[in-house]
Amino acid sequence: MQSRFVWTLIASTLVLVAASGTAAAETTKFAILTTQANSLPTVGLNDEVHIRLDGETAVQPNTIQLRLDGWPLLVEPRVRPDRGELIFGLVRLDTNRSMWSHLLGNPFGRERITAVPISVEMEGRPLTWNQQHLSDEAPEPKINLIVYSSPLMTLGIIVSLFVGAVVAFACSRTTMMRDTLDPANSSQ
Repeated sequence: MQSRFVWTLIASTLVLVAASGTAAAETTKFAILTTQANSLPTVGLNDEVHIRLDGETAVQPNTIQLRLDGWPLLVEPRVRPDRGELIFGLVRLDTNRSMWSHLLGNPFGRERITAVPISVEMEGRPLTWNQQHLSDEAPEPKINLIVYSSPLMTLGIIVSLFVGAVVAFACSRTTMMRDTLDPANSSQ
């Protein structure tokens, strides 16, 4: 009877040890994916940031938060479970307007492309940066953010100057900005 008890105890211990050994590894680290080996990805507004998570736990998109320069992006990622990858769209919403104002608010006060630190939180706890990065991962937890597009900024300035010149010309040559009497009603 006593040997049966010992064997039951040993068998249950082995089952518990085996079950804990096969449990999915908890996600604790992240890496930023890039298309150019050992360089930061260059992205702008309406682009995407691809994040790879370590571990094998199932990821719930609503529990993951990407932070840019400490500000929460407040966008739910798309999940690619076959690769352990999250895809965050860098979109401007009412909920993250203050973050984008901070990052893009003064385009001429900084470089056209600026390095912005990134962090990832899962269920409110921050994940650590994966120091041992692969060739398709960024060498540091940052992205190169395109603050403004030079050709579009130049086009906007040229169009604004043209519209201003047309209005100034119209004001000097027509009665557009003058208070004049209507000639048809001036005899009254």
